[in-house]
Amino acid sequence: MNSKMLIIILFIFHVLNLFAQSKSDNWYFGDSVLLKFNEFTLEAIPAAGIAHEASASISDNSGNLLFYTNGVSVWNRLNAMMSNGDSLDIDQIVEYGSSITQGVIIVPFPENDNQYYIFTIADSNLKYSIVDMSLDGGLGDIIDNKNMPIIFDKLTQQMNAVLHGNGLDWWLIIHKKGIDEDSSNVFYKLLITTDTIFINTQLVGKLRSGNNVGEMTFTQAGNRLALADNNGLEIFSFDRCTAQLVSLFYLPISNIIDSDDYLYGCEFSQDGNKLYISTLSLNEFSKLYQYCFNCNDPFPETQKLIYDLVVDNYLFLPKYTLGQLQIGPDNKIYIATSHFLMPTDDFSEYTMNLSVINNPNIEGLACNLDTNNIYLGGRRTLYGLPNLPNYNLGALAGSDCDTIIEVAIDNIEIQKVAVNIYPNPANNFIIIDSHFTEYSGISLEIINMNGIKVKEIYITSPSQKINTDKLSSGLYNLIIKQQGNNLFNTKLTILH
Repeated sequence: MNSKMLIIILFIFHVLNLFAQSKSDNWYFGDSVLLKFNEFTLEAIPAAGIAHEASASISDNSGNLLFYTNGVSVWNRLNAMMSNGDSLDIDQIVEYGSSITQGVIIVPFPENDNQYYIFTIADSNLKYSIVDMSLDGGLGDIIDNKNMPIIFDKLTQQMNAVLHGNGLDWWLIIHKKGIDEDSSNVFYKLLITTDTIFINTQLVGKLRSGNNVGEMTFTQAGNRLALADNNGLEIFSFDRCTAQLVSLFYLPISNIIDSDDYLYGCEFSQDGNKLYISTLSLNEFSKLYQYCFNCNDPFPETQKLIYDLVVDNYLFLPKYTLGQLQIGPDNKIYIATSHFLMPTDDFSEYTMNLSVINNPNIEGLACNLDTNNIYLGGRRTLYGLPNLPNYNLGALAGSDCDTIIEVAIDNIEIQKVAVNIYPNPANNFIIIDSHFTEYSGISLEIINMNGIKVKEIYITSPSQKINTDKLSSGLYNLIIKQQGNNLFNTKLTILH
């Protein structure tokens, strides 16, 4: 095969891979918009409901729409109300759905292709409902009691999710809201496993106050988290195994725009090295900025103005503003534009089209922003775009929570063995799922941070329950051995 033919084949493979169908191929948002990402085209079709800010949608692994929601109602793929899909509990319900920035998100059940959680930020709590797609002839049904409360606390408008490093479970991250004049730097971190949701908190980063309008987003790799609101912009590192957050950078709002204004939209480029934010201003035109992690200057000094939405004022306020940002299956970043004051019947070139950053990995204006060029078929954007975690993210290879380990038995050929330890964090028990060829002499040790072995037990079956109710809350090392040889080592968190 000659080199030219090889290059052509590799290019075709790259294109096909770039547009591989996925759970995020159908977007529901705005004034009844369903945007379908086909291999080489975008197709806008009517949806059943309106979403002011909060919205979410999900497809199957082949890119076929399953259902979508504005946090108030749930519609199936036929644009009909899903059975039991009315009256979800979400806060700040307005004429056009909910005005909570990221008030709803859909998280797949681990190891269950038919069931999905819908999480909604309600008044003073977080709630969830469960969709089962095996019901109603494959159109789905919300089962059991919907609107089940799981966190009883005031929360900000930021909520996002990322796949656990084990490739099975999910982390859901939400920020606690400061009450009245108080501030908060508390993150709620929910671990969603096959049969349980575990809740933990972490105090990290700057104290935040105010109404906390704005987006929170992960990189596509899940290793960084950005939070933008009226307080400013903060960047964290994120450990997908432990959900540990570490504050890396903080830019107060006064370093970016007028202190009375907001940062609103927030999204990383596909490679995680560029960050884009949009502003929401009462005093000046809305702007789009780029920040850079891999440039020569320190991150706070890399701000570049990509776009200034200069339009006529309306009632002494900017008539239009940039809304939420969302990376697409094609790795481009899409931007909503909304009339500043809502509700409104305004239809214009700004609201009836999406803007798109075609090359978001590239520094500066070479990122190639096209404004108002994705026509929405006569429908319009409002402030929001769908809240979409990276459903295509896989396990974190080579990490402490990687489920693939190498096992050597009696000096015979090394083989790959799947091990899953859950829940982690744990309360009263853990389950060890494994597929060893031979279980003779395989033991599990739990060692505290002082190096003291606090529990030892033999593993004798592919799925084994181990009680941890006698262990104190804290961090432990969990080691699996065979005849004295270490086979597996990971961290285990106990929470009571």
